[in-house]
Amino acid sequence: MTKEVTFHYGALADTLEEQANRQGLTLGDKAKKWQDVCHSMIMVWIHGLATDSEKDKMIARFQKRMIKDLKPFEKGE
Repeated sequence: MTKEVTFHYGALADTLEEQANRQGLTLGDKAKKWQDVCHSMIMVWIHGLATDSEKDKMIARFQKRMIKDLKPFEKGE
């Protein structure tokens, strides 16, 4: 069975790790890397260096790669 995972992206969204934790998951030691990449994508879009459709494509590719690093959140972490 596949679990659906949802993330929100944007300048005002919670961090990816916070969002993952609420879903019983963690990015562990990769959280900072993925947060930095996410921030960079949003900044490129906000400053007009990527169109809306380019941003959508970036987020789709980003999410496919980031989700591979998700692990179940262990109690006590």
